[in-house]
Amino acid sequence: MEEVLTFADEYEKASGNIGTRLYLIKKYKHIVTFISSMTKLTSSSNVTVINVASNIKTFPDDLLNIKAIMDHKSDMRDDNLFFPVMDNLTLVTMQMKEVQELLNDETQSFDVVIAEWMYNEVYAG
Repeated sequence: MEEVLTFADEYEKASGNIGTRLYLIKKYKHIVTFISSMTKLTSSSNVTVINVASNIKTFPDDLLNIKAIMDHKSDMRDDNLFFPVMDNLTLVTMQMKEVQELLNDETQSFDVVIAEWMYNEVYAG
């Protein structure tokens, strides 16, 4: 049985789709560990979910505020805003207690890692 580790910690529908599709891997009896902000994912006999949804607290207050976006106070197209936010999201996720426990557990090994690109190379090792 193959062991799969996946990262999908962004708050976009596309990330949710990735997580949902990968979640279907459990039907094929793979052992899957999800590091995900998608709160609809649940653990089962061959699926472990590490919920990192609290990492949204790292976002600036007005980042996703519709009024701030319409008033042009928040613009995710601005690289000076976007890349630091994504870097911070990744770092906070990697520093979470549950993620660190998994990464430092010498009994864990994975045959494949499927990581969403978060505009940096952190998940690539």
